[in-house]
Amino acid sequence: MNKELKSLYSWLAIGGLVVLVATYFIVSLIQSRQDNLVFGSQTHLQKSEVAKDEGGAGFGPEVVKNSQPVGYEEVRDSYIGRRIQLDNCMLDPNTVTYKNGTKVMLDNRSSEPTEIKIDGKAIRFWGYEYKIVTLYNTTAPHTLDVDCEYLGEVQYNVARILLQP
Repeated sequence: MNKELKSLYSWLAIGGLVVLVATYFIVSLIQSRQDNLVFGSQTHLQKSEVAKDEGGAGFGPEVVKNSQPVGYEEVRDSYIGRRIQLDNCMLDPNTVTYKNGTKVMLDNRSSEPTEIKIDGKAIRFWGYEYKIVTLYNTTAPHTLDVDCEYLGEVQYNVARILLQP
């Protein structure tokens, strides 16, 4: 009877672990599909579709998604001066100033998943994943503090982003 009880506990532990891992991945997928993230009570981070300009003045709400896939190099080149690279929780640049409402490229150059928190709001990246976001705050100037979690280790204040009016 004791052997059967141990076997039952082992299966329950394995089942619980599977449920935890599945929940983590589902929550990650849901968060990566959100269109608007709110930082604190006033700061907004808006994820954008990677799109080509269809005759407008650049990336913005008027942009229509191009049916042709856009390569990493093309996106990277279009965000020169507006790209923040993440590599093992080291952000480059780690202190930067942007105009309020600027679209930036957050680019994970690590092969491992990484999570950053901008003013406490989490953004998760898979290995070598990038995201295009709009940094906006209703009261500029405003400083966004960036924390990072890599391989289960949290590092605080790894970067600061100053938003100017």
